[in-house]
Amino acid sequence: MRTLLNLLRDQDQGFLRIIAELWGFDFPQGTLREIASHLSSQMLEPETLTEIVTALPTSTNEALIDLVRQGGRTPWHAWERKYGQVRVMGPGRRDREQPWRATSSPSEGLWYRGLLGRAFVDSPRGPEEFAYLPTEVFQQLERHPEADPAPQIEPIQPPQTHIEAAATIIDDCTTILAALRRLPTPLAGKIAAILPQLTSQMIQPESLQLCLALVTEIGLIRKGSLEADLDAVPEFLLADRMQSLQNLYSTWKDSTAWNDLSALPGLQSGRGEWPNDPVLPRATIIRWLHRLKVGDWYSITDVVRAIYQEDPAFQRPAGQFDTWYIHDTEGVPLDGIEHWYAVEGALLRSLIVGPLRWFGALQLGYDENSGMISGFTPTKLFGLLEDPDRILPPVEEQGTAIIRGDGSVTIPRLAPRSLRYQLARLLEWEGLEGSVYHYRLSIRAIKRAKQQGLEANQVRAILMQASGSELPPTVQKAMQQYEDRGHAARIDPHYLLRVSEPGQLDDLLNHKVTQRYLVERLSDTTAIVQKGQWEKLVRAAVEVGFLIDGPEGISNLNERE
Repeated sequence: MRTLLNLLRDQDQGFLRIIAELWGFDFPQGTLREIASHLSSQMLEPETLTEIVTALPTSTNEALIDLVRQGGRTPWHAWERKYGQVRVMGPGRRDREQPWRATSSPSEGLWYRGLLGRAFVDSPRGPEEFAYLPTEVFQQLERHPEADPAPQIEPIQPPQTHIEAAATIIDDCTTILAALRRLPTPLAGKIAAILPQLTSQMIQPESLQLCLALVTEIGLIRKGSLEADLDAVPEFLLADRMQSLQNLYSTWKDSTAWNDLSALPGLQSGRGEWPNDPVLPRATIIRWLHRLKVGDWYSITDVVRAIYQEDPAFQRPAGQFDTWYIHDTEGVPLDGIEHWYAVEGALLRSLIVGPLRWFGALQLGYDENSGMISGFTPTKLFGLLEDPDRILPPVEEQGTAIIRGDGSVTIPRLAPRSLRYQLARLLEWEGLEGSVYHYRLSIRAIKRAKQQGLEANQVRAILMQASGSELPPTVQKAMQQYEDRGHAARIDPHYLLRVSEPGQLDDLLNHKVTQRYLVERLSDTTAIVQKGQWEKLVRAAVEVGFLIDGPEGISNLNERE
């Protein structure tokens, strides 16, 4: 920041006279520059500075020490909100009213003693006005015991129920890439076509939109089309797991295309465009996480409250709490500092329980009484992801698929991603249980492979590579039979008609009004009803003297027709 001499030279001679009075100095003679230089040298005498600081009113002294603890500077709007305004007045009014004799705030107490400056500084948020201590004053005061750093956030007792700290986002990205590969070309831009099935196969379904944004930003899918880049995807899948994970993490940290605030449920931007810089909230929560100890547990509420107290405007240049047009889903405005917890607070919490958990940077814990996520602990992985110069330890993905005689296929989450991607792009999806993905070989899978340019023998090779062994004989036989003959059998949806006496079925089969709706007789009392024709059979049967009850759970079909 600026030196004391710089600060004094910016003032008028009347202001320098006030400083001399409050410090007990005789006012020197000379030019403004000479007076500023003389006062600066006197004020920086260690014994004199210590004496002045010790004599400050309690509230003013606490404000000074707080500024030292913050590194000698803090955003002006945050300082002013905490320690009061410096009333704006010109030299004439100032000299008439003499505010230094009855200061209205700790800010004015420091201001008129030349201990508090105000200047614009470049920051991650752009040019921003800061309250600051002159450099030499800060250097002397930071050695005082009272200026020791503020206590860290106190740890809490570890919750009894923990959520595994697993870097699952890389697995969900793999699932999404496979899902997009399965889509026929005309549907490639319409992920809604597979959304229910896709989310059922994701470990964290709520991360879908973030995953899509990240794989787009790192070039795995083409912007606007959701079509996979078939050159980039293999490189991502075959890279070391930690390298791919850090690539995703770094992309998220620096991304301006993805906005965590806009993804927050319950918030809307009144002007269509979101006014925030998406990078600043991530940088803020990560900076605070660096203060915490790996292995210790902390309350989410305590961390959010501490950020509110120290840096409430972390994402708002110049503390613009009344200029952002954000409202809830019912249209209620959320402007003003009084809605901080509904906007900034909710955003910080969402970063903790969302992306930072999905990257494996945090482990979460539940409060048993409320059943809500209440605490977290930073993981060693957080430190690894945060050190761009550190050589990441390689992580070998291990595990193979198990292919059973009935055509079912399972593969663990930590198996090589390239193998699971190949299975997921072809086979039928049957869900996710714990950390195991379930798939099934079917005629549809073989047809899907053909649409992607793969023949049955290539599907067989993919299955053998994933399992590391020969296929079960029954699977081999079924695939060979399909290659030789096509469909060996198929299942068609029909309804069964059951009557109480064989003669009733004879009448229905022999009468031209009803026989057209019956496909095949299975027994004396059972026949197959044509697909989609049972309701017509019910009506026609009345004409030959029969009342037939329709399938359970389906009623009022006549009214819907």
